[in-house]
Amino acid sequence: AFDESSDVHIKVLKDRLIGIPALIFTNEDPFRLAQLLKKNKSNAPAKAGDIVPIDIVIPAGSTDFTPGPMIGEFGSMGIKTHVVEGKIHIKTDKLLVKSGEMITGKYASLMGKLKMEPMTIGFNLVLTYKEGEILDGKILDVDIEEYERHISVAAGESINLALFIEYIAR
Repeated sequence: AFDESSDVHIKVLKDRLIGIPALIFTNEDPFRLAQLLKKNKSNAPAKAGDIVPIDIVIPAGSTDFTPGPMIGEFGSMGIKTHVVEGKIHIKTDKLLVKSGEMITGKYASLMGKLKMEPMTIGFNLVLTYKEGEILDGKILDVDIEEYERHISVAAGESINLALFIEYIAR
C-alpha cells in the first residue's frame, strides 16, 4: 500500500519506519494520541535478558521474608541485611542494575520475589501522519503539567509587563 500510494509524504513515511511497526488509523489529534498511548502503558516484571531503562535500586527497609535461604541470596548479590522482628531487613539501598544494562536471571528472580516491576510495556509512538505532515513521536511527548505551568507563568509575566509599561486596554 505504501509503494502504490501517489502521496509523496507516504513514501517518506515508509522510509522512516523501521522493523515491523503496528499502524494505528485514527482521526484523533496526534498530541492526544500520544497522551493516550503514554497513559495506557503499564509496569511489568523484568525478565532475564531485558535491558533496563532506569537504574534499579533495592531500597533499604523491611521485606516480607523470614530468616532463611533469602539471607544467603541477598548476601550473594552484595545486599546487606539483618533480622528485625522476625523479618529480613535490608540495611542500605543497593544499586542492582544500572540503566542500559542487561538483567541476569538471578536479578530477575530476586526482583520477582520482591514484587518489583521496573519494565514498562505499551505502544511507543514513533511517527504520526496527518494531512501531509509527519511528526516524530518525541515531539508529541509533551508533559501536560509542565506545559500548563509554562502557560501560567507566561500569563503572570504578561500582566507584570503590561503594568510596568503602563499599557491599558479595554
